[in-house]
Amino acid sequence: MIRMAMIASITLAGFLSPAIAGTTGILSLYKITDKGSLATAEAKLANRLRMQGCSIQLAGTILAEDGNIDLFTPDRFLYLECQSAVLGSKNRQTVFEPLIQLSSDTAFFEGALLPVKQTVSADTGQRSYILKISHYNNLDPAQRDRDLTAIGESLEGRADIYTNQADISVSEAYGARTPDEAVIIYYDSPEAGERFRAANKPILKKIGAFNKNHLEDYVYYVAKPD
Repeated sequence: MIRMAMIASITLAGFLSPAIAGTTGILSLYKITDKGSLATAEAKLANRLRMQGCSIQLAGTILAEDGNIDLFTPDRFLYLECQSAVLGSKNRQTVFEPLIQLSSDTAFFEGALLPVKQTVSADTGQRSYILKISHYNNLDPAQRDRDLTAIGESLEGRADIYTNQADISVSEAYGARTPDEAVIIYYDSPEAGERFRAANKPILKKIGAFNKNHLEDYVYYVAKPD
């Protein structure tokens, strides 16, 4: 796993909109011990998830990470959308058994999906994804909202801006301490992400200050979709 300088990103949806009723998101991080069995295990998992009203929306490889959450080093992720909660159900162990058996370490983060702006973009396979998990410090929620609004306004109209694909207000976790949010964003391509970061250093500093002032801890993962 490559560690890299902070990949600044932020999502506004969690503070500005109510949850989408009846829709649950699950982000899974895991470390593979048997890559030869990966396709078979994920196919079994997909079948079991369908029976629970879930579908795999996104899967891929984790390439790099940055942050201070004390978590194992995952090398793969899955993002699921479900009709109802799964982690708290009695079927949890059975549903995720193929994934748990394949991995030396696994973490799941589940919660209500918050509305995000959907846009037509590049093919999924061309995108560069960033997964962010964070705990708020809640020292000044009102100022946190104001800072989020200011950052959001400064992002409007800029080229190569990232898109929020999913914003999970986490209510339950397995294999890790429950965070406040799990966020999935993407750039249309790795090059678009590089251009955005190169052209918007003042905004990245603001995002870095936001993380310092309002988050207890966080971790970013750079990911490549299948």
